[in-house]
Amino acid sequence: DEHAGRLKTMHAEIMKMNPVEIFKYFGLGDNPKPTDVIRIYKEFAKSHHPDTLPKGASADVKNMNHDLFARVTSAYEILSNED
Repeated sequence: DEHAGRLKTMHAEIMKMNPVEIFKYFGLGDNPKPTDVIRIYKEFAKSHHPDTLPKGASADVKNMNHDLFARVTSAYEILSNED
């Protein structure tokens, strides 16, 4: 399935990245503004939230999506904090 292939590629790349690298992957620069991080995260969450997976998704796809979502969410929490 095409979606599973894209998810697998994204998962493999993002799991090796730090928070800044993750958001650079999505098109932000080296010093992203919190407002840009929030915007990108919301776009990511719309299409990759675990609740958006098809009901028939395999356990592997569900686990990859969960790991990916958790990793990006963690990066979001770090980079969107203005402190």
